[in-house]
Amino acid sequence: MLEKMREDNTRIYNIRIDANKEDANLLYELLSSLDYDIFYSEDEDTDLAVVETFTYDMEESVVLREKFLKTLELSGCFDDIPSVDIVEKFNKNWQEAWKEFFHTERVSKKIVIKPSWEDYSEVEGDVVIDIDPGMSFGTGNHPTTRICLKFMDRLAEQGSYGSFLDIGSGSGILSIAAVKLGFKCVTAYDHEDESVEISRENFKRNGVLESVDVFRADATCYVSDKKYDIVVANMLAHIVIASAESIVANLKKSSDSRLILSGCMKHQYQNMCDVFAKLGVEEVDSLVYDNWQSGIFKLAAGRASGTK
Repeated sequence: MLEKMREDNTRIYNIRIDANKEDANLLYELLSSLDYDIFYSEDEDTDLAVVETFTYDMEESVVLREKFLKTLELSGCFDDIPSVDIVEKFNKNWQEAWKEFFHTERVSKKIVIKPSWEDYSEVEGDVVIDIDPGMSFGTGNHPTTRICLKFMDRLAEQGSYGSFLDIGSGSGILSIAAVKLGFKCVTAYDHEDESVEISRENFKRNGVLESVDVFRADATCYVSDKKYDIVVANMLAHIVIASAESIVANLKKSSDSRLILSGCMKHQYQNMCDVFAKLGVEEVDSLVYDNWQSGIFKLAAGRASGTK
């Protein structure tokens, strides 16, 4: 259905913020924490830069603008919230419009992300995720998603092939990686119906549709009857923190269980760790990518049963 929309639509809507380069870098970091493809470009001859994304639907462009404004307001980084503009343009073929930005890339030891319009010769052991930019949804380019994929690759290499829960699944890229890495009983949920629809299309494209149970749920309150060996929460920091109790409640009480928390800028990370520490969760490892920090966590002694 979405492919048909892209072919038939003659316009593209550009949601953009024009700013000086210093502010634009901060804007890019903040907005990239949403599950959308955000692009940064700068004028080499001036101090000006643009932070932007694109969509094929006029109503969605208005929704995106409001999400951007809300994110900037919640960040507390600006005395005056920058102007977020919507610019209507004539659309080229949708693939051509994205080829400038999105290319095949290895993001971990095994995981390779590629768009449909590029060829890639796999080597033994590769886990290839075929995903295209779709209605502004993420393709794995954001630092927090990359760190999650690196952590998942590492856990799989260590033999952690247990059940897997993807909280705030967005485009579904982490769930696709989980299936292809060999995790079992993969479950994914997101609070937006559109995210669930997009993820199902991506699951079908990658041949994992029957291997992922995906549905709509609210991270702040959803607790599954089933408990999971691996739980990943890659969302905005304030949502991860607000959802802390339910996130931990989904984790199997075992010394082998692991929780991946992502979506935090470096200055937010310690606060997140402190919140989860009060729930009996302690850091095992962390990675920093650009100005973002994510971690692997486990249940502290006394909280885990020590059994699988």
